[in-house]
Amino acid sequence: MNPLALFVALVGALLFSASVVLPIWLGAVLKRMGRQRSRPTELRATPSVTVIIPAYLESGVIGRKVEESTRALSRAGVLGEVIVVASDMETALAAGAADLVIHGARGGKAAACNEGVAASHGEVIVLTDANCRIGPDDWVSRTLELLGQWSLVSANKTEVNSSESAFWWLERKVKRGTAGAFGTLAVAGEFMASRRADYRPLEESLILDDFAMAADISERGLGVTVADDIWTEESAATPHDQWERRVRIAEGLLSEAVPRAPSLVRSPAGLMFVAHKLYRVTLGCIGFWIMVGGATFAAPVVSFLVPIAALYAVLAYAGHVRVPHSMRGLSTVVGLQFVPVAATWRLVKRRLAASDDNRGLWAKVAR
Repeated sequence: MNPLALFVALVGALLFSASVVLPIWLGAVLKRMGRQRSRPTELRATPSVTVIIPAYLESGVIGRKVEESTRALSRAGVLGEVIVVASDMETALAAGAADLVIHGARGGKAAACNEGVAASHGEVIVLTDANCRIGPDDWVSRTLELLGQWSLVSANKTEVNSSESAFWWLERKVKRGTAGAFGTLAVAGEFMASRRADYRPLEESLILDDFAMAADISERGLGVTVADDIWTEESAATPHDQWERRVRIAEGLLSEAVPRAPSLVRSPAGLMFVAHKLYRVTLGCIGFWIMVGGATFAAPVVSFLVPIAALYAVLAYAGHVRVPHSMRGLSTVVGLQFVPVAATWRLVKRRLAASDDNRGLWAKVAR
């Protein structure tokens, strides 16, 4: 046994485990401290609501989404409209039941959100994805009630048949209580509701349009929350598609959120985001691989097994090799630690190429 390598592995394990412990502990501390925030402008008793659905290659699901959104607005008894911003003709045609269909060239989700908001008439806007279901059935009424206290309301995201159940459990654990106490920036782009007057056009090359919107509102002293009783549900992506999604999100965190860390830590919600999301893709990830490296050299008997097992787990998470069902959870944990590494490599390649062309776009799977 190599004592130095063992010590290194333990240091890495502490850094890695802090990615779970730190946000839970910090959330409890900040919740006790409390924090005053600016109250949002008052809404009318029954404000008008616009549901905006940016959609690309969504012809198979957009019709149902429009129907469900229209029914939800009617159930709430509000004056409402549904706007679809479609970036392909098939989706535009399938969304014909919407109150307004805007069809144009693909410019990314942020650009589609800007276009939809510019064409909207509602006092409240709801930005939502085409492939998710929003619940419960009275989500419109619940959203309007929360907007009496908060300036931006998001929902808890759930995935059906996901191999990342532990990941989503931690997300809910961190958000529960703190989001209701002092707010959060860990919003889900699948559902975001705010006053139209509070919306500022998003930079169209953004990867993390949801974070940018939340951070902008928070930095104005306004409150952002994730509703305990509003959720979105969608089918889990294939391993390959989930890998691409995770790498893309990590790329956005590293390039768009990390540079804003000095301003984020000035508010409890921003500080929580740094301790939760940013720590995970930086020091937490580094700690994991330090732990793996230390374990590799700690005992000669297993020195060749540790890196091989880690590589196999990463390939399994990305969908390149099969893994037994009982091992899916472990492969997901390991795979998630390689996501920031892959994202960093993509950022380095982008910087070397000195180009941000199509940065806000990504390979999309037709639904």
